[in-house]
Amino acid sequence: MTPQVQLGAGGVPVANIDNVAIPGLSSNNQTLARNLLIDLSGSVASIVEGFDIRDPRNPVFLGYRDGVKLRTRDWRSTELSGFFKDGWKLRPSLTVNVGIHWEWFGVPYEAKGLAATVFGRESGLCGISCGTLTAAEFVGKNSTHPDQKLYNDDWKNFAPSAGLSWSLPWFGKDKTVLRAGYGWSYTGGSLKNASTGLTQIAGGVPGTYEGSTNTGITYTQPTYLSLANLILPIPHQFVPLQPIPLDGSRADTLQVYATNRPTPYVQNFNVEIQREVARNMSLTVSYVGTKGTKLWGGVPINGVDIFNNGFLDGFNMTRAGGNAVLFDQMLRGLNIPGAGIVNGTTLTGSAALRAFTSTRTLIANGNAGGLADFLNRSTSVTGKGGGYVRNSGLFPENFFVLNPQFSAVTVHGNPSNSTYHSLQMQLTRRFSNSFSSQTTYVWSRALGLADADLTLSPRDPRNLAAEKSVLGFHRTHSFNTAGTVEMPFGPNRTFLSNAPALVQRMVERWQLGAIL
Repeated sequence: MTPQVQLGAGGVPVANIDNVAIPGLSSNNQTLARNLLIDLSGSVASIVEGFDIRDPRNPVFLGYRDGVKLRTRDWRSTELSGFFKDGWKLRPSLTVNVGIHWEWFGVPYEAKGLAATVFGRESGLCGISCGTLTAAEFVGKNSTHPDQKLYNDDWKNFAPSAGLSWSLPWFGKDKTVLRAGYGWSYTGGSLKNASTGLTQIAGGVPGTYEGSTNTGITYTQPTYLSLANLILPIPHQFVPLQPIPLDGSRADTLQVYATNRPTPYVQNFNVEIQREVARNMSLTVSYVGTKGTKLWGGVPINGVDIFNNGFLDGFNMTRAGGNAVLFDQMLRGLNIPGAGIVNGTTLTGSAALRAFTSTRTLIANGNAGGLADFLNRSTSVTGKGGGYVRNSGLFPENFFVLNPQFSAVTVHGNPSNSTYHSLQMQLTRRFSNSFSSQTTYVWSRALGLADADLTLSPRDPRNLAAEKSVLGFHRTHSFNTAGTVEMPFGPNRTFLSNAPALVQRMVERWQLGAIL
């Protein structure tokens, strides 16, 4: 919230420090001299300051002069749980246990009523594509809409479990044991990672907080600005709880929770055979697997569309040196820097884009998505976000994206699933003759959409199944061995067995371990 300034030339570049005014001045020294003048004069390029709402019933942006120094949110939630479990020894060699667990993770709320979402929930995310601009509202306990929540409650969190242990009657009594188990657990915890999850999503909806994820808004001005004439606080760029304008910077990001966001759960299953292969030594071979279902994550829904509007064809034609009618229509009448005024005849839209320093690299590199994003959001030439799209009146505001008010829109729901399958072998030597060891080998495969409850970056949000891949923590092979040896000191040992009692007690039972 505390204002921060970035020194620089700002809207008025430094003049008369070049090799014309000062013959022989090298380019490096020109830059050094300009920067020195900027620093000595206190010239300011931009100011960053954040503002926050502290009372949902009095939605006014407050800053550091009002005593608001941090964006704080006091998240709270209620959790309930209960379980039943019992075991039966059906035979001397067979034990079975069965249980069920129930959990409820209450929807979190902000203590002052500052939990935010968008009006209309999912239907409000598409903004003008669904009829009206996206606007924010406070929901939950102590808010202006206490009857609404960030997302729906999930009361169906029942988690069964079962297991058995059977000492097989073959190949020697109690020499071979079969074990199997199945369990169901909920990851839950609505306050988990609250500072990076809840605060960034429900505490950072544009219109309820004036700033970006970790900083405030940025203010620049076309006239000269310095430490001597800057005025604080900087002008507000948003109206509290009002829609972000379509002709704004289009740089804001919007994150909300899906209305139906059930609790993720994980199923665990295992089968193992343990065999005593020698005195004090056993071998265990097991299958261990897990299945994560309805895992939390964010899905971006505001990616640029280049396939369904003819843009990709126009881009490819332009890149090949041709002239696309689409760009003639979109850019007609605009004075493109380095090219001139687009009229569709002496200067086509495609030719202007190939000459424009801000777009020619995107075309040369075949970055169709980058060019679409530039035309959708850039304020250059027109001075307004979406100015290129809006210029001719022939293209709708949502020509490139679902919701042109924002650069990104993310819905946090349950898009992810994961699987883990493994063959595990373990050779254990129980402590004997002052030595024990355990050697383990695991052959496994872990697949999923993301390593954690993260925002996904799918190539095609409509086909998330195609994004399933090996996870970051996957290890195909894992080999570990560990051993422990008891040092030969103390009573009845090789060394110091006849030492005074105090010394024996001090040196006995020391162990040396190693892990590979």
